[in-house]
Amino acid sequence: MKTLIAQSPNPAPDIPTPRGASEWAIVAAAAAFLIREGVTWFKNKDESESKQTQALISGISGLTQTLINDLRNNQTLLIENNKEGFKEVSAATRETGTQISKEVNAALKSQALHYAEFNETLNKVLFGVQALHSRMDDFLGSRKDNHGGPSS
Repeated sequence: MKTLIAQSPNPAPDIPTPRGASEWAIVAAAAAFLIREGVTWFKNKDESESKQTQALISGISGLTQTLINDLRNNQTLLIENNKEGFKEVSAATRETGTQISKEVNAALKSQALHYAEFNETLNKVLFGVQALHSRMDDFLGSRKDNHGGPSS
């Protein structure tokens, strides 16, 4: 069998209640003072937060403007560097083209000289071949005459 023991709840702390009009006046004054201080504190807090928000917005705006200006300056610098780079590449390309042109011209002159020498040698060979044909014709013609071959 179980035995149940009833426990009473802890008694609430005794809050003194004002007994007379003067005590009620003091409580009302204290409440009014606390309310007024609370309202003032919230107003000041709101104003402070508003000022901080405005300062933050101004700071962000200033940082944004600074960032934009820095980006513009960096882009301008990059563009200038690219222009210089393109000028250098253009000059190098022009110089390479000039060098190639000189080399091609020298090769063409060399080929023309070799061609002229080849033509001269060929003409000498042709002249020699024609001379040999002429001698051979003379030789063969004189041989026909000496051996009594058919005459044309």
